[in-house]
Amino acid sequence: MNRKVLYIWKYLLPAMVILLTTWFLVQVAIDSVHEENRNKLGLIAQILENEIRNSEEAKAAFRAKDSAKLEALLQPLLDAKILVQDGILGASVYLPDQQRNVAFSPRSAMSGNLQNKISISKEAVQAYQSGQPGYYSIQNETRIQPIYNYINVLEVDGQKVALISVNQTVASMEGETRTIWLYGIIISVLSLLVLIAAAVSEYRRERTLMRELANVTQWLKGLTWSYVSASDVDRQLTLLKKLPTEFQKAIRFVDYARLQKRHVLEHLPLGIMILDTNAKITYANPSLRRLLGRTHEELHAMSAEEWRCCYQLSDGSYVSDLLERGEPVENCLGVIRHSTGKEIPFTLTMRSLPDDDGKAMGYFLYVRDLSEEIALDRQEQKIHYLFNAIPMCVLLINEQKQIEYINPSVSRLFSCTEHDLLGKALFEALPWQLEESARLFYEPLHKALSTGMRMHSSDIQALIHGREYDLDCDFFPILNAYSSTADGCMILIKDKTLYREWEDLSQRVAQHTNYVQMAATIAHEVRNPMTSVRGFLQLLSSQINGDTHRKYLDVMTTEIDRMNTILSEYLSMARTPQPEWEPIHLTELVNDTFLLLEGEANYRGVNLSLELAADCRIHGIARELKQVLINLVRNAFDALEDGEGLIELRLQAAEPNDYLVTVTDNGVGIAPEQLARIFEPFFTTKAMGTGLGLPVCKKIIESHGGSLRVQSEPGAGTTFTIQLPKSFD
Repeated sequence: MNRKVLYIWKYLLPAMVILLTTWFLVQVAIDSVHEENRNKLGLIAQILENEIRNSEEAKAAFRAKDSAKLEALLQPLLDAKILVQDGILGASVYLPDQQRNVAFSPRSAMSGNLQNKISISKEAVQAYQSGQPGYYSIQNETRIQPIYNYINVLEVDGQKVALISVNQTVASMEGETRTIWLYGIIISVLSLLVLIAAAVSEYRRERTLMRELANVTQWLKGLTWSYVSASDVDRQLTLLKKLPTEFQKAIRFVDYARLQKRHVLEHLPLGIMILDTNAKITYANPSLRRLLGRTHEELHAMSAEEWRCCYQLSDGSYVSDLLERGEPVENCLGVIRHSTGKEIPFTLTMRSLPDDDGKAMGYFLYVRDLSEEIALDRQEQKIHYLFNAIPMCVLLINEQKQIEYINPSVSRLFSCTEHDLLGKALFEALPWQLEESARLFYEPLHKALSTGMRMHSSDIQALIHGREYDLDCDFFPILNAYSSTADGCMILIKDKTLYREWEDLSQRVAQHTNYVQMAATIAHEVRNPMTSVRGFLQLLSSQINGDTHRKYLDVMTTEIDRMNTILSEYLSMARTPQPEWEPIHLTELVNDTFLLLEGEANYRGVNLSLELAADCRIHGIARELKQVLINLVRNAFDALEDGEGLIELRLQAAEPNDYLVTVTDNGVGIAPEQLARIFEPFFTTKAMGTGLGLPVCKKIIESHGGSLRVQSEPGAGTTFTIQLPKSFD
């Protein structure tokens, strides 16, 4: 009876453990489902909140409390996120001050209409008051069914204006819960069946052995040796005869298994060591002996202190320290010292070898040499750095033409990330349009994979994000070491677009330079005879009597002076200046320019103001910079209607190494189509303008290492910004 009770408890306790473990795992899985659902609803609520916050119209409607506009704006937004879930999810935007929903999705699951006032749960009230998101289950009066609800507070301009609610029906999650319980029950039943089968098998085997033992014992007690025959002894002692035979077989099997295990340990490419409780080496396989550069006898004769000198763990401890802790060691890093003095990196894993009572009678150490792995890792890093540094695009594809690797140049060319391309088919992943050049790319690729030979293709025209590119491609097949067939390909793509554009630009620059030089020569040659003409006109003016003729001569002289001015400005723009750099106190230069133009501003009735940053100094040509400022301010004078208005001249320091000079007026402004051409030579909007003032100003500023920019709005005014570096070579 006691043995039966023992068997019952032997298998009853594991059965109870199985049931409790299954119940616990089911509860953990159900909690994970609820947590996943909470995160999903929270993510949707956050997305809705971000899109509403990014909508200026929605924020304006919240400020104005315009319910109709809010419904028109928010209802499509909720439908776009919710209707794709086939009625599983729901969402609403609730206005606490009006006690009603301004948007609800899906409308088919809504009870009533948006105009009805509804009350919210105490959880929603707490979330609104605290400003923190909330997640809870509730019987919703709008959807008329139990739901899991995630609620978030929407703030506009720091004010709480609405509650964003995203919910999921309880019924939609009950299916997942039932599935988890079903799997748990199936696993429990299968485990219990296996346990019951093991218990029944052991019980039957025990009963058979006990019955045979009882028969042999009874036979021995009633044995009368004088009447025992040989056949009777053989028949009755069958069990006793079998036991020694099976025992010998077991011994031979154990010995064979021991030899096999030792053979495996001797030929493992990993270091194996066995220590006694005093950290003394009792066994080391050949791999470990080679790692240490010592023989088995030398290791066996080592003391614990001598063994300490052969290695160093990363945390500064020793194996004996690990033994005292009695804890298992997993992949502890360290360095082994070879007998030659060479240091070899390794990882150490240690387990105890317990006896029948569970006490450690030794320790098993597993040592893995990391030298080859570290060398391989460094080699991979070098290859990775090399591929990343290559200015050409590098793609690796497998036999199925799926992308396995891209370097950063590919991401820059196609404006995409590794996530967008890796693991996808080459034909579909790359965002380019080859059109007529598709044959030039795919035919060499197919040949490289089929023949295993390198292929090249040039002059591939591709359209990438609306821009035309001129590409060269090289295809290097990756051959399988066993079959000698290509099971992948490395594609190098060289972008020749910049080279082509640079050649075109160089040709245009050369042509433009020739035109400029020719025009400058013509202008110079024209100006010389015009000087003579002007002199003769002045001579004639002094000798002719009569106001009418003198008036005509003055007009001719004025026009010739105007032509000389145009030619001088053009020549100053066309020729390359040879500046003589000098230190410039920019603050004083701007102030002097202001004082120079202040009288003219007063005469014109213009309010000219000045704002200066103290002690601004640069290197350049003061005369040219003053010419630029005078030109910009006088242009501002001309832009003011009726000669009245405001012009601001401002100098300020821009971090870290620049100064900004701005000329701002509140005049008529510049039309967008004129603004695009304002720095083109000979383009002007003035009746008597030359169209060379602003191009000359831009050239002067750029010669000082700076830039000249313009911003203008018709009817609101114009701002010219000069950016000058503090130091320029």
